[in-house]
Amino acid sequence: NKGLYLSSADWMGRNFFSRVESCFPIEDEELCARIMSETFDNYLRDDVQAWVLQPDGRYKAPRSGKRNNRAAQDWLIENLSGGGAG
Repeated sequence: NKGLYLSSADWMGRNFFSRVESCFPIEDEELCARIMSETFDNYLRDDVQAWVLQPDGRYKAPRSGKRNNRAAQDWLIENLSGGGAG
């Protein structure tokens, strides 16, 4: 296990001075694997709603030869809500 830390995704100056932000380790290997699968791996496979930051600062929709039509948010709803959003 290489270790995993979770923290606020909104680390901006305006937030540091008006509230407490925290960062903490996830030490359980099974939980680390679940977090990686449900977040990082899931979002990296998103080829429907994803945008890629370009070197010039603009965002562009990814274009690959084979599309899986996988939307990360839809996957989360289907797999973590007990059967979907309907």
